[in-house]
Amino acid sequence: MQGKGKSMYNDRQAMDLRRRRQIRNWIILIAVVLAEALTSALVAVPLQYWDTMIIEQKYGFNRSTVKTFVIDQVRSFLIEVVLGVILMGLLALIHRAMGDW
Repeated sequence: MQGKGKSMYNDRQAMDLRRRRQIRNWIILIAVVLAEALTSALVAVPLQYWDTMIIEQKYGFNRSTVKTFVIDQVRSFLIEVVLGVILMGLLALIHRAMGDW
């Protein structure tokens, strides 16, 4: 009788361990997507600022202000992170469903 109860406790521990690993994997996935988005933004934003605010303004094509430029950059960053997490999550789920080869 005691062996059976002990087995159930071990099964619960195993399930808890699996949940913790899944949560850790999702956190790692989110961290990777955030790191990629931040790296991309650090490289692209100065170039986009120069293109939008300097060159376009020089020739009269720029209608945006610094405020609208910053808002657009924040929006695009958030969209990139959300879509990146969703797509990477779907790929991770497909990969897990396929199993080992």
